[in-house]
Amino acid sequence: MFKSKVPDKLSQYILIKWDGKRGGKVIAEKGEIIFDTPIEFGGEGRHLCPGEIFLSSIGACLLNTFLFLLDKDIIYLKDLRQEISGTITLGREGYEFSRINIKIFMETELNQEKIISTLEKASRYCYITKAIRRDIQLEIYLFINDSEAIRLR
Repeated sequence: MFKSKVPDKLSQYILIKWDGKRGGKVIAEKGEIIFDTPIEFGGEGRHLCPGEIFLSSIGACLLNTFLFLLDKDIIYLKDLRQEISGTITLGREGYEFSRINIKIFMETELNQEKIISTLEKASRYCYITKAIRRDIQLEIYLFINDSEAIRLR
């Protein structure tokens, strides 16, 4: 299923430090992310909020998994961008994501069937999309070379 040189287990570690106001900093071995509380919740809205970081994680994991699965066919990929939106609703137990929509826009020389099957596989294998599918309605749409939207399974 996967290339032979992938690890059986990964461990990731981050440190989060409060900024003394309504935000903080994520510190990891390879970089930092500064975050803040949105204005609607009493923050200053100076930086990304945790929801935006969460959506970024979904998109980045999906992209990395897709590129990994493409392997040598990556040379046929000319451009790719994602637009990710999330709906957060207030329920009895507080706010939660109820829906996440991902639109993937791609310029490629690969045939449509190859792109669709690889993206669907990436969506199943990405450990973040796999983790959220149980509780959040996740919709993924693909646009190849300015085509009409293709909804992925």
